Amino acid sequence: VRRQATPHVRLPAVFRDGVLALAAGEFAVAIDRFGRVIELDPANGEARLNLGLAFERAGRAAEARDALL
Repeated sequence: VRRQATPHVRLPAVFRDGVLALAAGEFAVAIDRFGRVIELDPANGEARLNLGLAFERAGRAAEARDALL
């Protein structure tokens, strides 16, 4: 029987996917992944920083600012 991981157990994989997407220039994917991390862990400052970077690189300055505040 295979057990499903709880959302918090999956956080490192989702975060890693965001980092890889950001590095590859896949900003929409990075925004989605970092947004998911923040939904589950609102205090995750590293995810917020990376979300802001992804928004900025996607040309979405207002959303980048909001993500960082």
